[in-house]
Amino acid sequence: MDAKQAEIARRERSLYVRNFTLWLGLLIVLGITLAVLAAHYPEPVELLFTHGEYVTVPVLLLITVLVTTTALSRETSEGFEGVFHALPVRNTALYWGKVRGTSVLIAVFLIAFALMVPGAWIVSGAGWTGAAGSAALMHVAQVVSSILLAVGIAAFLRGAVPDFRVRVALGVAVVVALVLSPRFVGLRWGSIIAPFVAGMYGHSALFGLFPWTAAVAWKLLVQLGLSFTLLALGSLLYERRRDPAQRTPRRFVVVVLCISTTVLFASCYLGYWHDIEGALARQVALDAQSHAPVGVVASEGSPEVSHYDLLVEWSGGHDLRVVATVGLHRARGGPIPLTLHHQWEVVSLSGEGVSAWRHEGNTLWIEAQEDLADLDITVEYVGSPLIWYRSVPYMITIHFMGGEGGLLSPLMAWYPLPGERPLLLGTPSQPQLNREPLLESPVPFRLEWRGPGEFTLASSLTLVQEQQEPAKGRVYAGVADGVALLVGRMDRVAEARLTVVGAPSVVHGAAALAEPYTALVTFYEELLGRTVPSPSVVTVPNWIGRSYGTYRLVVGPVTGESSLTLNMPLFGSQIAITESDLVHAAQQARAWDGTRDGERFMAATERLHDGLRQLIWGRPYGHRPFTESPVARGLAEFSRLAWIRFVLGDDAYELALSAAEREMDRPKMASARVSDQVLRALVDLEGSHGPEAVRQVLGLAYDHMSRSELDFVHFEQLLAAAMMDEPFALDPTS
Repeated sequence: MDAKQAEIARRERSLYVRNFTLWLGLLIVLGITLAVLAAHYPEPVELLFTHGEYVTVPVLLLITVLVTTTALSRETSEGFEGVFHALPVRNTALYWGKVRGTSVLIAVFLIAFALMVPGAWIVSGAGWTGAAGSAALMHVAQVVSSILLAVGIAAFLRGAVPDFRVRVALGVAVVVALVLSPRFVGLRWGSIIAPFVAGMYGHSALFGLFPWTAAVAWKLLVQLGLSFTLLALGSLLYERRRDPAQRTPRRFVVVVLCISTTVLFASCYLGYWHDIEGALARQVALDAQSHAPVGVVASEGSPEVSHYDLLVEWSGGHDLRVVATVGLHRARGGPIPLTLHHQWEVVSLSGEGVSAWRHEGNTLWIEAQEDLADLDITVEYVGSPLIWYRSVPYMITIHFMGGEGGLLSPLMAWYPLPGERPLLLGTPSQPQLNREPLLESPVPFRLEWRGPGEFTLASSLTLVQEQQEPAKGRVYAGVADGVALLVGRMDRVAEARLTVVGAPSVVHGAAALAEPYTALVTFYEELLGRTVPSPSVVTVPNWIGRSYGTYRLVVGPVTGESSLTLNMPLFGSQIAITESDLVHAAQQARAWDGTRDGERFMAATERLHDGLRQLIWGRPYGHRPFTESPVARGLAEFSRLAWIRFVLGDDAYELALSAAEREMDRPKMASARVSDQVLRALVDLEGSHGPEAVRQVLGLAYDHMSRSELDFVHFEQLLAAAMMDEPFALDPTS
């Protein structure tokens, strides 16, 4: 760089520092960022910086384009272009000197955003974790790539368009087009040039960017390549516009190299998503070809499962090894169909009487001796599970494993399930989880886990044995209709009857929930007259909550207004709660501890209560929402009203009950009317026979639902027995 170019850059930097528009724009961007953070506080900082990306980053890009476009064109107003040309100064020196002058603009924005990261951590009081480091690095990289892209756009427009006003208008139009590109040309193509990164991928305090790290890296490289391409192209166009007769072969070669590099990065990015979308499309296609129609749990010829014995080995990478021993009973001869996800490669299959087997798509076919009704088979298989779906504008994983852990979903057949069954419904663009019961009835499970000791495992089964050396194994057991496993760098917080498992920055401060949670469990023990187990609370990434959570409108406890309640029976015998919900609950618990305000207490226990209602009224199918059973839904609604009275008093209870009664009078489906009948019957029973009669009904219902579902006929028998004040127990086989 010659001295004249350096002098131009120095003068440009000094003009930037005195530019009122730059500092005003910085305040606007930081104000928007702080407003977004405040709106979502107290979420972990790893999550905070992903909110508002669709606001903060485009605004940053827009303001940078406006400031840079004005600065690169300021020779019209400052009048120093003639001075420089009188020296004289070459066009190239003038162009690159002004571009180099933007370094102060880049530094101002970058330093401001970089300082926000530790500032937000200090305010939140959260500890630094590996996921925190990845979130901070991603945040700063996002700011750098956006600023460079904006500088490239402004420089290109300066070289291509002589008129200053036209440049500004085109700059604004280009930014708007970039931001809206995913909506207009599709997520895969539009996201190549869209300025935002993190919000398009599943992100959490537990897994950081995983499993989309490769996609994020390619996308940032595309943005950087595009920025340098625009800078080089702008230099070429500026030279040609100012001196059409001059030959610029070297600059043309540089432009071609920049374009080629950007195209290469874009090809890698598109290739990555082509493979990912191909896996999703194949999954949907295989499910569409399944012989089992939607809603059918097992197809013709399906066996019954008597027990599972699973050994899962993980070395810390993407691959898992599973050895599954399954007890089967079949009522008829012929091939035995089992559902095992197609991403698993079966290494071996053995068992007494087994003559042949084959794994086609999601179905494992077994040939066995016709006269064998009962047999045990052992299947060994390996694989790297990854199933996701697209919920615009998010990429959401629902079943995956990688270097930082993962989730094995009970709905994704990671162990052999009886019969043929579809796992995903719909189309590749709008897939849906098949939420049918996993097994026709709960069966005994035993699971042995072997993996790196620095990772924590959360399971829907109960831990029964743990070796002193974690790599030698942990053993889980229980009776369940399915098994979920969550693996990651998690901490475990235990206080009184509360146990919380989750990312360190998420469970930080979760001990404040111990007293409200203990009160909640104690309340249910008094309501049922039974001892209620205290399950673990497993925190899962927010995007997993979007996949597995079902929301339902319920009547609010104080105002009588409707609000959303969440059912997420992902972990069966444990409570599943999203990371954001846990952090919010802990904040409300700390506020309640200082004020003893009942509404704070309700807010602190809201999601915990949703999970506990699932565990109490969702049996015997732990992984199926209790809302699918009309009787269970009515029982759960009554217990919710009783909890409102326990916490907020009779006035709040009467308000909530009045609102619930108004809801009962509205036209509804038959199943919803059954739920209303159950609720109304319990309210009437309490008014006529007192709380002891209600306790008897709820306790017997709780006992019965540990073995089989409770239908309305059996519920009426319980009511009759309570009204007559007679001992009574239902026969689950009746």
